[in-house]
Amino acid sequence: MDFRLNLFILQFYCCGFRNITDQAVPPTCSVDFAMFSGNTPPTVPCYDKLHNALNSAFSSVGSIALSLGIIELVALLLSVFLFSRITSKDSQAQHMLAEAWRINRNRIQNGYNR
Repeated sequence: MDFRLNLFILQFYCCGFRNITDQAVPPTCSVDFAMFSGNTPPTVPCYDKLHNALNSAFSSVGSIALSLGIIELVALLLSVFLFSRITSKDSQAQHMLAEAWRINRNRIQNGYNR
């Protein structure tokens, strides 16, 4: 567990959770360790760094999800439009076929003389 916490602290360059005086502050955040390693100790709490990192990640995921949703909506509207066009053409073809049958029936009943 200490290894993961130290890795997180080194990755985000932070100390403590809510502030740098938390009881769970590892030795890598102490002033003595920072002076020994030649670096200044981090003064930003890890909560703020983690919050900012998650916000940026969620905003990226949200924008991608929104883009995909818009694409799906456009595709759905296009399919509804095409389906309505196909059904209207089928309807027109049915009407034309019915009219042809009516004309032929009248010709058969009345003879082909006309």
